Amino acid sequence: MRSFLLTIFLFTSLASNAEVTKQTANGFEITNSVKVSADTSQSYQQFLKVGQWWHDSHTYSGKAANMTLDIESGCFCERWDNNIVRHMNIVMAQPNKQQVWRGGLGPLQTLAASGALIWQFKAVDNKTTAISYTYKVHGDIGDVKMWSKAVDGVLTQQLTRLQERIQK
Repeated sequence: MRSFLLTIFLFTSLASNAEVTKQTANGFEITNSVKVSADTSQSYQQFLKVGQWWHDSHTYSGKAANMTLDIESGCFCERWDNNIVRHMNIVMAQPNKQQVWRGGLGPLQTLAASGALIWQFKAVDNKTTAISYTYKVHGDIGDVKMWSKAVDGVLTQQLTRLQERIQK
C-alpha cells in the first residue's frame, strides 16, 4: 500500500489542471483536463484502446494490455488466464464526445462506495481536442482526504499517458 500511495503522489503533479474540487465527510470529486493535437475522432479512438495507455501498475494482472473497453457489454474489464475484473461499468458511450463509467476504481471496489467517472472530448479547433474527466465518489470510504489524493494521482497518471499516446 505504501508504494501504491507513493506512486500516486508522484504522478499527482503531472497534469496542471488536476484538482480535488470537492470533499465531504462521505466523498469527493476530482477533475482534470489536457489538450491534445488531434481531432475528437482520433482522440476518442485512442481512448478506446485503454490497454495501450493505462499503466501496468494499476491493474490486477500487472499488464494493461489485458484491459479493454467493451462498449457493447458495457465493461471496462481486465481479463487474464481464468480471471476477470470488471473495473467499472460503461453506462453511456457517445462516440467522439463522452463516456460515463460507474463504480469504484481499484481498492474502492472493496469499499461501500459508488462513483461516476465522466470522460469528455471537446473540439478546441479542427486539430485540437480537450480531454477531461470528472470522478464523483460517495460512500463509506474512510479517510476521504487520503482517497481523494490517491485517486486523483492515479487518474492524472492515466490522462497523462493517454495524452502522450495520442501525441505519438
